[in-house]
Amino acid sequence: LYKVKTAYNGQEAVELLKTHIIDIIISDIMMPYMDGYELSKYIKTSREYSHIPVILITSQPSKENELQGLSAGADAYIEKPFTFDELNLRITNLLKAKNNEELNNKDEEFIKSLTQFVIEHIEDPELSVDQLTTHMNISRTQLYNKLKKLLNLSATEFINKIKIDVAKVKIIKTNLTIAEISWQLGFNNPSYFSKTFKRFTGMTPNEVKNNRKRNTPIE
Repeated sequence: LYKVKTAYNGQEAVELLKTHIIDIIISDIMMPYMDGYELSKYIKTSREYSHIPVILITSQPSKENELQGLSAGADAYIEKPFTFDELNLRITNLLKAKNNEELNNKDEEFIKSLTQFVIEHIEDPELSVDQLTTHMNISRTQLYNKLKKLLNLSATEFINKIKIDVAKVKIIKTNLTIAEISWQLGFNNPSYFSKTFKRFTGMTPNEVKNNRKRNTPIE
């Protein structure tokens, strides 16, 4: 049912996060070096991993321990012993809820910061994924995982989508030529710009421009 990566303590789990796409974390509370509470708090306060659901497991159930787990940001708390069906149901429900919920505050801040950076450098033909990772202080793998999970876009697609969104506004609202718009958005090759535009919008820039002309009322 699932592809599983195993870590023997919280520190090993953090290292796995840096190199793998992780959809959900199931952690025992009692672990050496970094326990389940610390791991959950690290994940939920992290810009890179806050979107990942966390299930904490304990063999010492108490209201105090449950509250401590929830205060560390855990999405669910399971007491031993438990059945596979119970665990599988929790996993399924959390993944469904995650796919349907809005971005949390940290995710929103993450996307907003990335978007603002792209807009501020939108005319730069050298704008790259490496510049985004430097700005956000994360690795390429972490950036890819985060964007893929939140928006189902790669970092390059994220940059291009913002550029195309701006391009569409410029085509509709200004009298600039398609070539002028492509250069203003850092595309050195108008042909590549047109292909990228169509991939995101389903129309060529000229088709959008012609539609605008047809829909403009005659004064």
